[in-house]
Amino acid sequence: MKVFIGAITLTVLYLLASASGSHHHHKENKIKEQTAPIITQPHMWASLEGINFLDAEEKIKSDRPELEVVKLNQIYEGTFHDYKDDRVRVFVDDHDSVVGFPTVG
Repeated sequence: MKVFIGAITLTVLYLLASASGSHHHHKENKIKEQTAPIITQPHMWASLEGINFLDAEEKIKSDRPELEVVKLNQIYEGTFHDYKDDRVRVFVDDHDSVVGFPTVG
């Protein structure tokens, strides 16, 4: 969150410097250099639909090793009221192929 707020602050400073004219060109470049991109981690794997569960699990673990990967049958009738940001539910069919998009939660 601190990185996100910092990036917003730097962006606002950059825009203010740009609006004040070209005599602040050096200052603009300095601010522009300090603005870092916001890095996000994947939370959904649409590309895994249709592949074997073990291959999907391997891909998810390579992207996000901290996540617990939970395999569920596509006709699972349990509850989904418990969101967990350290878990990915992967639904599979009778052939162990991924159905839908594995998603954090």
